[in-house]
Amino acid sequence: MSDPVVFTAADGTELKLSDLSDTSDQASRNTTNISEDAVTAFNSGVDCGKNNDLTGAQRNFARAIELEPQWPYPRYQQAFTHLLQGDHAAALASYRLVDQLEPRGFFTSKTALNTLERERDGEFPEGLYLYFVSHEWQEEDDDKREVLEDILERANNFSPAYQKLANLTTDHDARLALIDTGLSHQPDVETLGMLLLNKAAITNLKGDEALAIRILGELIVANITTSNVIAIAKAALFSLAQSKQ
Repeated sequence: MSDPVVFTAADGTELKLSDLSDTSDQASRNTTNISEDAVTAFNSGVDCGKNNDLTGAQRNFARAIELEPQWPYPRYQQAFTHLLQGDHAAALASYRLVDQLEPRGFFTSKTALNTLERERDGEFPEGLYLYFVSHEWQEEDDDKREVLEDILERANNFSPAYQKLANLTTDHDARLALIDTGLSHQPDVETLGMLLLNKAAITNLKGDEALAIRILGELIVANITTSNVIAIAKAALFSLAQSKQ
């Protein structure tokens, strides 16, 4: 069976079709090698959080961390719970620990860390990230759009809001405009990847398959791309390559 080269980077790095077969995001989000006691403590923490028992949630996440200090999931949930408790410094510290454990990204840890650092430095208003995450709790697209537009009134250089707004926009040109604006405002690496993934999808729909392939290929070979984005980019590039066979 042939194994064609589907992308060649500027430095000569080649991506063959076989290189795209593994599209799993390998960040340690599963519990395969995690002790049962740690998983139980973690799940109890999640349940406490759902019931707005933030103190109980933190107690259980701390127990899971004690049992499995290299498992990023309880630290990730611990960080968000700190945010809900209004302790932004503790949240920032916890997200940093998540980033050390998973330097290629863990869920939205890269976006959270980048935003909270910029809140701390006064570039973004304090509480922006928590308010941004609240848009996911909205059930209706119009409600999500209202939250995102309000965020951009407060911080018109917040790239993640442009990314999410683009996802709610059906017109290709309008989506591209939102994406390009988001790209112009120093997005964190996870948001950067998601913006470029969406740009590749739209440019392909508009008939520029070569540009779409180049965007996807560059994402895959870049040494800063998060594991989540790499997985999506591989699947998309594999699909494009297969369609040309």
